[in-house]
Amino acid sequence: MPIKLNYCPFCGSIKFKALYRIKVNNIFAPLFKMDKEKFQQIFAYNLRECKICGLFYSDRVLTQSETISFYNFGIKNPFNKREVTKDRFNDIISFLNLLEQYTSLSQKKILEVGCAHGFLLALAQKRGAIPTGFEINKETIAFGREKLKLNLIESDFLDYNFTNNEIYDIVVFFATIEHLKNPLDYIKKAHSLLKPNGLLYLTIPETCFLTKYILRHKCYNYILGHYTYPTKNLVLDKLNEIGFESLFYESTKLTIQLNLYSLSQLFKKLIKTNKTPIQKSYAYFIDPNENIFRKLSKYPLLPFSLGMGRILCKKSPTKL
Repeated sequence: MPIKLNYCPFCGSIKFKALYRIKVNNIFAPLFKMDKEKFQQIFAYNLRECKICGLFYSDRVLTQSETISFYNFGIKNPFNKREVTKDRFNDIISFLNLLEQYTSLSQKKILEVGCAHGFLLALAQKRGAIPTGFEINKETIAFGREKLKLNLIESDFLDYNFTNNEIYDIVVFFATIEHLKNPLDYIKKAHSLLKPNGLLYLTIPETCFLTKYILRHKCYNYILGHYTYPTKNLVLDKLNEIGFESLFYESTKLTIQLNLYSLSQLFKKLIKTNKTPIQKSYAYFIDPNENIFRKLSKYPLLPFSLGMGRILCKKSPTKL
C-alpha cells in the first residue's frame, strides 16, 4: 500500500492546511489490472498546502513496486508507430540547443535521472555527449540498451552507490522531480556529482496564481503520478539553498499538448480494455478528422492547465 507522507517534501514542515480528498474514477482500474477497490486505495489521496513554504503536495506516495507497476502502464514500447511524440521531440531539441548556448556537448558527461527509454540521452549522444541514465522500469531500460545502445543503470538514483568518484558535467531531471516523494534529496545528490560550474537542468509543472486558486477550490484535473505542485520562486529558492546559480528560466505551454495527446492514448486503451459507453465516442475522440484533442492543442495554454517551467542552473563553485 502507498506510503503516508506527513511532512512537506520541500521544507519538511509538518504544518499544513488540508484542502480536500481526491479520488480517481475507477473506470481506469482495468488499465492497471486492478480491482476497483484496490485502485481507489492506491490512487486516492489528500491534497495539502504547506503553511510554511506554500507547496501543494499529496499526502501519499507509491511504494517502489507500485511505482514500477504504475509506470509500466502505457510505457510498453509506445513508440512503435512513432519514435517519439512531436511535442516531446521538439522539447528535447530545444533543451539541447539551450545547453549548447552555455557549453559544448562534445565529450561532456551527461546524467539523466528518470530517463525512461533514453531518447533525450540518445539525441545528446549524437551531439558528442557521453550519456548515462537512471531508470527503474525494466522494459524501458531494455529498449534503451538494446535499441539505442545506451548506458542505463537499473536503480533508484538516490539509492545507487557511486563507488568510482564519478563526476558529471550535466545532470538532467526531465519531467521527473514532481514524481519523487523527496525531490530535494535527489537534487542534493546531483549537486554532489557535478563538477564546479556543472549544469543542472530540470522541468517543473509550474503552478502559478491561477492554478493555485483552482487547486485550492478542487477544480484541478488529477495527475496520477504527481506528488508535488511547486511554484517557480519556491523551486529557485531551494536550488539556491542547495548551491546552484540560476542561468535560465522559461515557462512553456507544452504541458497542454502533451496532456491532450496522453488523453487520446488513454481513450484508445479504454476502448480496448473496458466495455463502456465510451466506445460510442470513439470517432469524436480518436478519428483523425474529428479528434477534439488535436483541435484543442492548437489553442493557447488554457487557464486550468499547468505550464511547464524549464530551469537551467550551474553549480556554484563557492558552495560545498
